[in-house]
Amino acid sequence: MELRLNLAVSMLSDPRHDLAEIAKRSGFHDISYFNRCFRAQFGMTPREMRSGSRVIPPQLLTRQNFSPGGI
Repeated sequence: MELRLNLAVSMLSDPRHDLAEIAKRSGFHDISYFNRCFRAQFGMTPREMRSGSRVIPPQLLTRQNFSPGGI
């Protein structure tokens, strides 16, 4: 599941993808479940992360989380 969530994080920076599309492309077919899993992993919703309204905790800022090669 961590790999799928990391894929979602990498897609959040592209505004062409809406959140439902990101969830689906990441392998989540239920947006509510995607949001719950995302919040459990990162401490914020995908919308909060995308808007930058929340600071990403430093321990989550790993190269694996944000590089295409880490997915």
